[in-house]
Amino acid sequence: PPDLVILVYIGNLGITGTLLPQLFPNTPIIVAGFTEEELRPEQFGTAVSGLAQRVNPEATLELIRRLQPGVNRVIVIGGTAGIDRQVTQRIKDAAQRFTNQLKIEFWDNLTMDKLHEAVKALPPKTAILFGRMFRDAAGQALISSEVARTLSQEANAPVYVMTETPLGTGAVGGSLASVEAFGKRAGELARLVLTGTDVNSLRFEIRADSTPTFDWRALKRWDIPESRLPSNSIIRFRPRSLWQEYRWYIFGALIVIGLQAAMIADLLLQRRRRWRSEAELHENREII
Repeated sequence: PPDLVILVYIGNLGITGTLLPQLFPNTPIIVAGFTEEELRPEQFGTAVSGLAQRVNPEATLELIRRLQPGVNRVIVIGGTAGIDRQVTQRIKDAAQRFTNQLKIEFWDNLTMDKLHEAVKALPPKTAILFGRMFRDAAGQALISSEVARTLSQEANAPVYVMTETPLGTGAVGGSLASVEAFGKRAGELARLVLTGTDVNSLRFEIRADSTPTFDWRALKRWDIPESRLPSNSIIRFRPRSLWQEYRWYIFGALIVIGLQAAMIADLLLQRRRRWRSEAELHENREII
């Protein structure tokens, strides 16, 4: 039997978290993934530990207001799969705080064809918050990050996201749940189990922590000044400076130039000494 089982998941943990202990009895199990479903840490028994990461729509809605103070309308795009609906519901719950500040509309029952057309003709002062979309209204199976890429490139309004996966596809960013962060935590839990810690003593974690993270290219595209970003923001895809890009080449060139300068200086000194020696020899000959 294995010493440890690690489950990486997105969407639903309930059924799988219950079945894994049956498939691997007496084996510690660490789970790590994104889910919005209601979970009770004790429902999986004592052999399962790990973490469930949730998105933070309230923080991203706050960012939209901060980065684009003139925006008065937010379109929330989601899909029709069960895990899509869970994310949309989280956004609906968070949106209640903003009813007096923003007009928030939910486009969570449209086909991709209709979405393609709709995002190209949005009125001014509009932003898009992309939730998750693994299936559209026609039942078409989709890759959520690819949908985010397409909409970010087609829309005439900035697109915000809540997880790292769609970042770099054209979206501005948002208050993002970090895949890297919960992956590291899962690794720490796995190390503890493999070095003798009883999995029963490791508390199952439900997390909603997030970090303001943005795509530099999208900020420039939508003319969003960096001065509006929170102080703890992470900016990705910023072009590297000439020094960052060619640092070692510059070092090499400086070394070569320095060596050449030293050689030239040495040659000039030798030439000067030779002239002085020849002059002294000439003077001595005249005296004799």
